[in-house]
Amino acid sequence: MPRKDAARSHQHGVNDVIGIGLCLTGLLLLCALLSYDPKDLQLNHTAVNSPLNNLIGIVGARLGLWLFLGFGLAAYMVPSLLMMFGLGYLVGFFSYLQQRWIWGAVLLFCCMGLMSMFEKDLGYQTWAYQHLEITSSGGLAGQFFYRHALVYIGKVGGCIVLAGLYLISLLYLTNFRLGQWCRDWWAVRFGGSASANASANEVELERRARLLEKQARQLQEQLDKTGKASPPSVPSGLGADMRPVPEPTVRDLSVPQSNPAALQKKSKEKDSPREPAPAEEGAVISGKEVAAASTADILGKGAPAEPPVNENLRASREPEAADAPEAAAPAAANPAAEEAVEPSAPPPPARPKPAPRKPKPIAVAAAPKIGNYQLPPLDFLQTPDATLKPTETKDELMANARLMQQTLAQFDIEVSPGDITKGPTITRYELHPAPGVKLEKIVALSNNIAAALKAERINILAPVPGKSSVGVEVPNAVKTKVMVRDLFESEEWRSTKARIPVALGKDVYGVPIISDLSEMPHLLIAGSTGSGKSVCINAIITSLLYRFPPDKLRFVMIDPKVVELQQYNPLPHLVVPVVTDPKKVILALRWVVNEMEKRYQIFARVGVRNIRSFNERPKNKPAPPAEPELPLSAKREKVEVSSDGFAVELDEEIVVPRDEEIVIPDYLSYIVVIIDELADLMLVAPADVEMAIARITQMARAAGIHCIVATQRPSVDVITGVIKANIPARIAFQVAAKVDSRTILDAMGADKLLGKGDMLYLPPGSAKLIRIQGALITDGELEKVVAFIAKQGKPTYEVDIHQQLQKAGDSFDEENGGSGEDEELIQQCIEIIRSEQKASVSLMQRRLRLGYTRAARIMDELEARGIVGPNKGAEPRDILIDLDGTGADGNPPPGNEDGPAS
Repeated sequence: MPRKDAARSHQHGVNDVIGIGLCLTGLLLLCALLSYDPKDLQLNHTAVNSPLNNLIGIVGARLGLWLFLGFGLAAYMVPSLLMMFGLGYLVGFFSYLQQRWIWGAVLLFCCMGLMSMFEKDLGYQTWAYQHLEITSSGGLAGQFFYRHALVYIGKVGGCIVLAGLYLISLLYLTNFRLGQWCRDWWAVRFGGSASANASANEVELERRARLLEKQARQLQEQLDKTGKASPPSVPSGLGADMRPVPEPTVRDLSVPQSNPAALQKKSKEKDSPREPAPAEEGAVISGKEVAAASTADILGKGAPAEPPVNENLRASREPEAADAPEAAAPAAANPAAEEAVEPSAPPPPARPKPAPRKPKPIAVAAAPKIGNYQLPPLDFLQTPDATLKPTETKDELMANARLMQQTLAQFDIEVSPGDITKGPTITRYELHPAPGVKLEKIVALSNNIAAALKAERINILAPVPGKSSVGVEVPNAVKTKVMVRDLFESEEWRSTKARIPVALGKDVYGVPIISDLSEMPHLLIAGSTGSGKSVCINAIITSLLYRFPPDKLRFVMIDPKVVELQQYNPLPHLVVPVVTDPKKVILALRWVVNEMEKRYQIFARVGVRNIRSFNERPKNKPAPPAEPELPLSAKREKVEVSSDGFAVELDEEIVVPRDEEIVIPDYLSYIVVIIDELADLMLVAPADVEMAIARITQMARAAGIHCIVATQRPSVDVITGVIKANIPARIAFQVAAKVDSRTILDAMGADKLLGKGDMLYLPPGSAKLIRIQGALITDGELEKVVAFIAKQGKPTYEVDIHQQLQKAGDSFDEENGGSGEDEELIQQCIEIIRSEQKASVSLMQRRLRLGYTRAARIMDELEARGIVGPNKGAEPRDILIDLDGTGADGNPPPGNEDGPAS
């Protein structure tokens, strides 16, 4: 057996022997006193009882005589005190009596003094003489104490002194809190039930603190018996950084803290009338009207009706026209060749090619403007309960720290208690390890610490980021809610410099965490069901609604679970209604990608790099001139027959076209894309969803488009490597396994969270995890906020994407929202049909390297436009329009030139 265990067992054995001995001695004396008969002794009687009446025999009779002579009637207290102190050595609940022998003696002497003072007045002396044959009810010790001490202060003074000492010793021997009992009685009698409940809670907290102190004292005593040179309760005083350990402080931030400055500012805000937001008068202005107005402004500022002609292009075309007669001269010099080439009949007039369809000007989605728009007031949000009291006292928190210290000392790990910070959900105890202590040993003993504290689960930070101490995070017995209004009223929210502020919650130290969505720039939220993801998303949306009007920020909400985000449909901030069909999500994400590309073209035209520079640019500054088109000369593999009959290789001039007409708005709003459940989308179309999200997260930051993705299944097939690489900011709620925590955060810890808003936040560009208690907002609060905003304006959806979603996936119809890339592909198909003079799906697959589905859909589009006929099985489709201006025999078609071929 080790020396430590042997010493501990020896200590327990000695206490048990002492306790049993005291209890047996008290029982013998009690039996001797209760059965005492003066006639059992020959001191004053010649006729002795035979047999003796005393249960302990002659020894009991003599012990009773000596006790009654010495202590009088107070002798009955001697066996009671002995048995009480014996229980102190046997039962842990009475262990405090081991150090309070002196108060037992004080209680005995006070009892003897009172008996001696009032034996004649109360008749104690007569009763004692008749039954016990003793001369004084206070005994010899009581008479001596009365005659030589109490006689100088009289009966009244002696009564006061003895009664006071008697009461004090009784309180020490019973641990009875007289003052607390009086306060509780007063609260019950005059304070009502609430005060009584509060007092009962305080009594329970004090009882738990005493229990923890007793456990710590027992551990200290056990360690003192091991014979160590330096007991753990007196550490070396140095921490791991070789500096003196500071004095521990205890901060309870779980209850609302009073802020006089904030209250004063709040009262001033209530007294002053609220000014409406500066906006134009009138009702809602749709996005299309804003776009039309901006186009009219651009065209109306002295701009010519026709687009300007590029001077370089004009200069490059003039030599072409000059060289045309020279190229025609050799052909006219050879009449024979001309006769061989041209027929005798006059050539048919050349049929002009149809003019290409003029593309629409590039214009981004314009946000609606609401006149006299007002942000929602804080009156719709619940205030935190200011009557909450601390659930644990400072003494109890310090007792927990000492208990952890003693637990680690059992494994020869010396630590010193540090600061204690109680947050809304957890309490962080800081321990300063002595020099030479490995932090891995403390982490390995997490289960032992949890067992000592009787906690459901703990988390150890070794070390605390930015400190030389080890943090032990213990769940609170009663968790405090963090209300959204408490965050909005904080100084951090009012004075934040974030462009898109988001209120997440409070950290362990009670500090509000206000993040900037523009710096993230995208956010991934993951966790198990019921851990608080939806509440976190609602808090983020509420933060944005309390900061931005509809013309400053817009939402694209995707909710495959159907019920989570439907309450936001009345908001004028929405670009489209909340998308609930997973098959339509690709269309919504594709619209976001197209919007991003249009914004980058606008940035390139204006000469800025991001949305912030665009919105802050001088409005009266003219746009920089467009760069000229680049004429490039290159040899292409094109062989033609010259006039002399030789094959020659021609050099063609390649002109790189520039962008089409661009409508430059005055202001670009932020767009926040919210995907509530990514796992459902990855089941429907994983490749398309991953590609769209990757495209948005890679490039959309500078365009003012930010993405918030949430999922309850944090597996690698849902949160793929491409998505993780482009979303640096992440929030992890409680998960079931460590592998899920590593999938979300690339670190452990999420499996030890407590749920109900307890989360780990990984800021962008940082490896430091921040533990936060998420903000709580109820459905009733959300309904009030949404109703207030919906009364000011109706939703104004983007027509193109709205029609696309209503058509449920027909993304190739140009008139209903087809992209420019699809239209370009259709024009390539028309060129192939013109050159090959046949149309089939297999031909499109071979020439354009398309899949069957996409080639078939393009062919259906050409059929809908009237270019090709219906499907004829294995045969190619009929070409209904003459694409090159001649019929099948080389002659123009009869009748109408623009009609279909006969």
